[in-house]
Amino acid sequence: MSIRDEEKLRRFAEESLGEAEATAAKINAEVDSEEARRLTEGEHKILQAAYEHIQTELKSIRRENSQILSREIMETRRELLLYREELMHRVFDKTREKIIEFVASDGYKDYLVKLCQNVLRRQSASFTLYMSPRDLMYKYDVLEGLDNLLDEKLEMGTTEAAPVYSVMPDKSIKLGGVLFYSAARGISINATFDENLAHQKEFFTGLLGPVSADTSDIEGKDDDN
Repeated sequence: MSIRDEEKLRRFAEESLGEAEATAAKINAEVDSEEARRLTEGEHKILQAAYEHIQTELKSIRRENSQILSREIMETRRELLLYREELMHRVFDKTREKIIEFVASDGYKDYLVKLCQNVLRRQSASFTLYMSPRDLMYKYDVLEGLDNLLDEKLEMGTTEAAPVYSVMPDKSIKLGGVLFYSAARGISINATFDENLAHQKEFFTGLLGPVSADTSDIEGKDDDN
């Protein structure tokens, strides 16, 4: 073999080897790229699964916390409602006791007389006065006080016809006071302790405000998350 032929053979071998190395490098690069892609996909799947698991656990924790909070709110509101009812009973039981003490006192008769005079002082119509059957013992004291009232009106020179007053029992009046009613004018004036106490209860309830046990808004917000 000539030197020239040997040179050609050497070059061919080098070129073949170079192509083989290039092909091998390309194959290795493709393998590395595929492995990297698969590794990246695997990591992404693992991270996605971990994220979804964390979100599921967070929702579960929020739901449990919401349920615990709702129960605590319900219990607190129940206790507040019970305390409010107890407070109302204490206040109005005490008020009722004071009224009963006053009705049994010596000053109650004068109170009834002045009450009737004050209510009817500016009224020109005839009235029926309804009182507790227990208070009929003061009937003539009240009528005497109203006669004095009429005398005052006459002294002032009124030209109106003198009204007529009558007293009747009313079993619905338990505590005391007077219910005034004019059939001719259709006027009703309730000045009984019973009515006044009922109004005070309404005012007291409104002052304290309602105690609602509705927690659906809290649960709804947590369910949306």
